[in-house]
Amino acid sequence: MSEQERRVYLHRLGCPKLDVDNDLVEGGVGQLGARLVDSSDDADTVIVSTCAFIGDAQQEAVEAMLEAVAWKELGPNRTVYVTGCMPARYRSELAKEVPEVDGWFGSGETAELLRSIDAVQADALLNETTSKPSDHPGRFNRDLEDVLAALRRVEGKTTAYLKIAEGCDRRCAYCAIPTIRGPYQSRRPGSILSEANRLLVQGVREIIVTAEEVNSWGRDLGDGSTIETLLPKLGEAVAKHDGWLRVLYTHPPLFSESFVQALADTPALVPYLDFPIEHADDRVLKAMGRGTSWDFMQRWIDLLRETIDGIALRTSVIVGHPGEGVAEFATLLKRLDAARFDRLGVFRYSSEEGTRASKKEAVSEDKAISRADEVMELALDHATDWYSARIGQKVDVLLETVEEKTLLGRSVWDAPDVDGDVLWSGEGSPGEIRRGIVTDAEPFVLHVRAAPPSMET
Repeated sequence: MSEQERRVYLHRLGCPKLDVDNDLVEGGVGQLGARLVDSSDDADTVIVSTCAFIGDAQQEAVEAMLEAVAWKELGPNRTVYVTGCMPARYRSELAKEVPEVDGWFGSGETAELLRSIDAVQADALLNETTSKPSDHPGRFNRDLEDVLAALRRVEGKTTAYLKIAEGCDRRCAYCAIPTIRGPYQSRRPGSILSEANRLLVQGVREIIVTAEEVNSWGRDLGDGSTIETLLPKLGEAVAKHDGWLRVLYTHPPLFSESFVQALADTPALVPYLDFPIEHADDRVLKAMGRGTSWDFMQRWIDLLRETIDGIALRTSVIVGHPGEGVAEFATLLKRLDAARFDRLGVFRYSSEEGTRASKKEAVSEDKAISRADEVMELALDHATDWYSARIGQKVDVLLETVEEKTLLGRSVWDAPDVDGDVLWSGEGSPGEIRRGIVTDAEPFVLHVRAAPPSMET
């Protein structure tokens, strides 16, 4: 290692989509000849990757920036860059408040970030198309994304997210994503499939398809591509490696019979789907600008359950949004209780600068906290019943880690970080997909015993 070699630490924050961006940044940094390190203690350059979706994420990002600035002041020749959603949304304000940061780069400005680290090596990596600035600071240039995706390394990971699009054309009243990430932009199908194959060759067993809304994929490409044409091809690639395919972040107002059928017909797709309703009262849905009704969403919930055997449906709701009175919240609870989603999460409304909802009076914080608690009580009640009903059933499990001599994993019904876990009893190693029998269960944990060889197929 030469004395001039840059040692770069990437401090990761944010959602799975941003985590993919972080992988791309690391791939580009590695191609510059810099060495990626696991801690700021070993670095001369720190990149803080930030989320700006809601207030809590913004606060976490600011704290990470200030920690990086404090680190910079402890030694000579140290550099701090900030990337991700915060610079895309608040660059000018942040630059004034934290002048010690050496550079601010939205996710669409990764080429500029790479040049700041090593201009000569970056110019060797980039070409005319990849150097072209994105039309939005929060969104990747497609050509640059293709180049960096080819450098993405995930060895040792059993699961990898595959981002198929960025941005959003919706204008939900509470959401700042269109401001942060720009209009919807689909990645090209060839690029997506190539990346999927590279991930599988590196040993990934589960690929999770993600976008702000997967249903819209392809509509802006102008070549007839749709999510219904993409999913089966992805499924075929994953099936060749005996892996899993999972889909997150659908948009209920865009559901169609062809989309549901594509889900049912896609090889390797696990019986699981994220279906974020956000609310169940029509007056609140209208205030949110969701462009749908409860009856419309209920139709697709029923059809999904009828079409895909054993599907686990995950949803999330927002409580405390402007317009949610006592009656509207009661309707939400009643309809959630009737729908009995298999996975249920809740967020308290966060008033985001520049959104339509921010101009209206929200429910008080105390009431929002109380309502969130009521939703979680309902979720726990439903989870208790759901998990108990799994006892005695066969289930496929992705084994992931060993903790205190116990193998841990996830079932087909569980996405990473947000759902439940499996305690595995029997032979197996991390990275294997095994079939087992549920012997016991409690909310968010399945106890699974390895099935005899005759039941493995």
